[in-house]
Amino acid sequence: MFLLPFLVNLINLLYLPDDAIKKIDEIYKEWKEEDGLSRIITKEEAARNDYNLSPSRYVSADSQEEVLPLEEAVV
Repeated sequence: MFLLPFLVNLINLLYLPDDAIKKIDEIYKEWKEEDGLSRIITKEEAARNDYNLSPSRYVSADSQEEVLPLEEAVV
């Protein structure tokens, strides 16, 4: 599960507030997928990825950003 969206910065000390802990618990116990937070994979998919279970391999934290054409991006 990708937890970065839930973390709160308290003077460079990151922590999970109670509401985030409850949400994480709900996702885990109910075996739910949520965009940008969690994903359920098959054993076959894990095998194809050399059993790498890093959340970043399966859950994208990036919001969809508009990509400029190269001509517009180059100044």
